Amino acid sequence: MWHHALLSTRKLKGLYPIEVAARLRQCKLRHAMKRARYRLYPPAPPNLDGLAAILEDPQNEHIAATSDKQDNLYAGTVGPAGERCTIYVSRRMQRVMRKIREVFSDATFIPTPLRPNGRQVWQIVCVRRHNVIPLVVVHMETKSYEAYRAVLLFLQQLVPRFRPRVVMADFEQAQQLAWREVYGCIVRGCYIHYVRNVGRKGKKFGLTKRLLRDEPELRSIFRSFMAIPLLPHAEMRHGFLVLVRSAMRENVIQHMIRFLAYYIRTWMQGPNYEILSVYNQPDRTNNACEAANRVLGMETGPHHPNIWHFIHLTARACQSL
Repeated sequence: MWHHALLSTRKLKGLYPIEVAARLRQCKLRHAMKRARYRLYPPAPPNLDGLAAILEDPQNEHIAATSDKQDNLYAGTVGPAGERCTIYVSRRMQRVMRKIREVFSDATFIPTPLRPNGRQVWQIVCVRRHNVIPLVVVHMETKSYEAYRAVLLFLQQLVPRFRPRVVMADFEQAQQLAWREVYGCIVRGCYIHYVRNVGRKGKKFGLTKRLLRDEPELRSIFRSFMAIPLLPHAEMRHGFLVLVRSAMRENVIQHMIRFLAYYIRTWMQGPNYEILSVYNQPDRTNNACEAANRVLGMETGPHHPNIWHFIHLTARACQSL
């Protein structure tokens, strides 16, 4: 009876007489059923190569099956030794990828399974009819350029008609470079990531809440730095110089020396400067990917999930396709 209940996707009232189902409330049995279900799976492997061996075994096709059992999420494991990546993308996800020209790309650490060893979970999503649609989920041992590039090259071969023109990402240079090299697409930075980083660094370099409260001119100038990405790309340096001159005129420049050095080094030159402007763009933030990461993190909870539970949650997140 228990084996039948564990493997069935039907509700309890459809499995047993109503008198029995009334006593077996699913909210009470959910955790026990989950633990019993995962006992039927192999022990969690120590690394992603071991996981690949399990998922590629035809006898284990049910592990990475989609919620309706009509498709399979596991696509392959790629990357050099020590930088392996396990890729989850179903055939239905691939069909959507062929039609999409703008995607959102971001990684998260909270839902990363503790075993096998992994550094992050990277998601590529799109927005269709105001809904966030997960396209690719990648369990990564590292966040290196080689790992990102290996994944994108694999996707290029797996879905040749997936040709994104625009990618919204954070300011991780390894990821930016991999997107540009493999797909030759436009990479745009996320405005929210910029605001968070600048606010955090401002506090680190002495622009505390107390100081900003006591110095209204300084507070106004510091807040204006948050608006620089809203300028056209050709006007951003001019906007920066206007704020520096304002700080000198208001005699608050002495509070901003360390912050300005950081800002010039990080945002006014190099790769970040090239993708910083979101002027006149329909999407200024990576909130679509942030939402997908948050949903996955809420499902897994504050602790790193069991690998089989992680795959199950990934399948459930993709069931809207």
